Amino acid sequence: VRLVDPCGCLGRELPGQEDYFQSQPESPETLARPGPAVYVGCREYPWPRGWLRLRPRNLAAGVGCNKGTPAAEILALMTDVFARFRLSLRSLHCLATIAAKKSEPGLVAAAQHLGVTLVWYTAEELQEVPVPNPSAMVQRHMGVASVCEAAALKAAGGKTLLIPKQKTPNVTLAVAQVGWPWSV
Repeated sequence: VRLVDPCGCLGRELPGQEDYFQSQPESPETLARPGPAVYVGCREYPWPRGWLRLRPRNLAAGVGCNKGTPAAEILALMTDVFARFRLSLRSLHCLATIAAKKSEPGLVAAAQHLGVTLVWYTAEELQEVPVPNPSAMVQRHMGVASVCEAAALKAAGGKTLLIPKQKTPNVTLAVAQVGWPWSV
């Protein structure tokens, strides 16, 4: 069976089974061919028939929000951003934020709706994380240069930021890829 496993998740879990799989790259040509085939990853594609898609929970979403932001607004941004960047919400491992927002009802409800854990970090922990898009306004109000990007990167163990800060008037979102083995 053809196997597209960019993080190498399945191969590590099935030692001695390599003869059953033909590893192939995550490329447009490979992913356009009909199955049988197995994809292990967080990306979305126009899937041809016969593909089994396994979703490792390897994405950490950092979220910042204004007080009182409803879960529906947070979820709407997440759904839109994940679709635009061709990522699967099924690969979401956690929502991450700053400790000051850990009890924010909209964030708590969004995490529950998605079936993931809400993790939080102190301002001191987030201040240590270098981010590509710091914000002077967030620095003034929260005491850190970033909530969403820093929290996503911190939750992912400092790995790859897949989606830089995206925002609406009340919500910011960034997504980082958690390293294997999952460390969150």
